[in-house]
Amino acid sequence: MFKYCDGSDVYSKYSKEYTRHSRGAVILAPPASGKTTYIRAQTPDSKNWIDSDDLFADLGAKWHYQERIGDNVRLNYTRCDYLHSQSKCYGFRILGCLFYDYTPDVIVVLPIETHQKYLSTRPDLNYNVVMEVRKALINKSKHEDIPLFDNIKDAVDYISVVLD
Repeated sequence: MFKYCDGSDVYSKYSKEYTRHSRGAVILAPPASGKTTYIRAQTPDSKNWIDSDDLFADLGAKWHYQERIGDNVRLNYTRCDYLHSQSKCYGFRILGCLFYDYTPDVIVVLPIETHQKYLSTRPDLNYNVVMEVRKALINKSKHEDIPLFDNIKDAVDYISVVLD
């Protein structure tokens, strides 16, 4: 279940912990790309990037809600697209993988060897599903002319130069 709301209470909470920028941004990367590791490594005085899993859960998105029933996968991930847009409007910078048809500012796809190494530490993830997301993001980058990086740091640095 998901209700559309302005999320002001949640965004207010995140405003106390994370920097709001004049322009928000979204970086998408497949699972097991180091997004959460990057976010957790931010120092308290420079918390610029938010994990979409955390923010969207706080906003009430349940991206696996009844996903085996009808059209729920599309609906659940379309809600995530909406939340990316809304969060970006609030000036937040989001690192995530939750999307249906969202066009991010940047995409990160690690070199396959590195990605497979990271994936080997994540027994909670389905390898084939992650590879499909990886392929979809590479195709999205090509077809929509979205900058593609092979690591998160370079993508974040690019956003800082382009938007700040």
